[in-house]
Amino acid sequence: MRAKTKQRWRSPKQACEKRKRDAVALLIYIYLATRFHFSAVFLGFHFAVIDMARIKVFELRQKSKNDLLAQLKDLKAELSLLRVAKVTGGAPNKLSKIKVVRLSIAQVLTVISQKQKAALREVYQKKKFLPLDLRPKKTRAIRRRLTKHQVSLKTEREKKKDLYFPMRKYAVRV
Repeated sequence: MRAKTKQRWRSPKQACEKRKRDAVALLIYIYLATRFHFSAVFLGFHFAVIDMARIKVFELRQKSKNDLLAQLKDLKAELSLLRVAKVTGGAPNKLSKIKVVRLSIAQVLTVISQKQKAALREVYQKKKFLPLDLRPKKTRAIRRRLTKHQVSLKTEREKKKDLYFPMRKYAVRV
């Protein structure tokens, strides 16, 4: 039979230091979990890490539109399940997965819209006018500026004046 061990007596100063160490460990865990997108079970100083698989955007760009829409549907279904788990008091790893799934949905939507815009750019490449959302944004003042061709145009009077009174060419003798 094992002998009972006495609980070690701590002075108030030692107890305060232990609480500080625990708080620092918790802060480190929270930082790592948010920075590297993983969920972990916090047990004293031990972390049981559960890796959250994030979507790689370069892989999304290689997929077709139908595949992307199917993946988007799956992600939205997963998000709704996670939200239900949140309301019913699910596991902490599910709650931390909500952020990753929302990010993945945003990435898929971004890739879909970028592909649509690229296809539209190809269609309108040879046309005279571009839709407003495909034109370069720049600033309001720059958009209202005269074009280079318009700036370079001269009136008949200016042309005659330049023709009859050209710039004088001279050199100073030393």
